[in-house]
Amino acid sequence: MRLAVSRATTRLPDERVSHYWDAEGDLVKTYSRILGLPDSRPAWDVYLLFDGNAEWKDQPPAPQGWMHQLPLAPAERRLDGDRLAAEVGQLLNDSE
Repeated sequence: MRLAVSRATTRLPDERVSHYWDAEGDLVKTYSRILGLPDSRPAWDVYLLFDGNAEWKDQPPAPQGWMHQLPLAPAERRLDGDRLAAEVGQLLNDSE
């Protein structure tokens, strides 16, 4: 497991990107509620985008944008690599 986590962090090798590991699954349950996923489905295999002002206080912040690869989530949020890249690029440009 540790090796898989280590490999996953190399996919976005940018100092502005933070990687976290949630072994207990608390975050996927919390984001299920924040994103309004049906039937409280866990928010795994999701791509959450935050701007530079996002702060994690008592509760995680709502993302500026998000996409997923889940079978029962909003179709308009289905992962589209080109659209995701454009949204990430816009957030990065806005933060400079």
